[in-house]
Amino acid sequence: MRPVIALLTPPEHPTGEARLLAAALRLAGARVVKQPWTQPIDRDYVDGIVIVGSEVAKQPEITADNVVPFAQFQSHGWSVVLPPHLLDLLRHDSGSQIPVLAVNGGCQWLNLARGGSIYNDAAAFYGVDLDTRLMARQGVSLISTSGLRRVMDRLELEVNCTVNQAVSVLGRGLQVVGRDSKGMIQAIEDPHHAFFVGVQWAPEYLLHKRAQRRLLRAFVRAASAIDTDAEVPHQDQRTG
Repeated sequence: MRPVIALLTPPEHPTGEARLLAAALRLAGARVVKQPWTQPIDRDYVDGIVIVGSEVAKQPEITADNVVPFAQFQSHGWSVVLPPHLLDLLRHDSGSQIPVLAVNGGCQWLNLARGGSIYNDAAAFYGVDLDTRLMARQGVSLISTSGLRRVMDRLELEVNCTVNQAVSVLGRGLQVVGRDSKGMIQAIEDPHHAFFVGVQWAPEYLLHKRAQRRLLRAFVRAASAIDTDAEVPHQDQRTG
């Protein structure tokens, strides 16, 4: 039976992008339920979660060292915050081993949830011009010993870059597993988890690349290992 993936989106995320990612996950062998972050996750039914999102909301008063730490993220009135039930899953406070894949801006949220920091303006910090057009490409090198490298079966990737933010200080239990030529962190993972990966690109727009299809299939396979006996959701609960 195909595993059920909860595709979690922030309120302002474009619905078209969520639909494309949902379609990519179905092609990888999953059933997909799209829901906002604010909706509790049915852990008796869901086998894996995918977190998507645009850039973390910026606040002009947060400028110290161009870094946004998690403490400020929690306390300065951000327009979007991760709800407690999702923080519980991402921090593993409940002991959950549910597979997690965070893509695009979701990578920053994953790191923040683990207590890390992000660069609020990555281009300014690295002193470069970032081409954040969807079809622009940049090179990323993966760590040879990482789980992500084994999954994607490539050391060098060509990916897109659609956000001008990046991981700064790593969150608890996370490791850097991919960087671009400027040294910017492009991929992170928790090596002690069956599948807990964040990538700062949008794989749904790179399905012509075998490595990106391998990433999604590996995530779906990890979710398949989660035992559930729930029924298929009603049609109106599923993405179209």
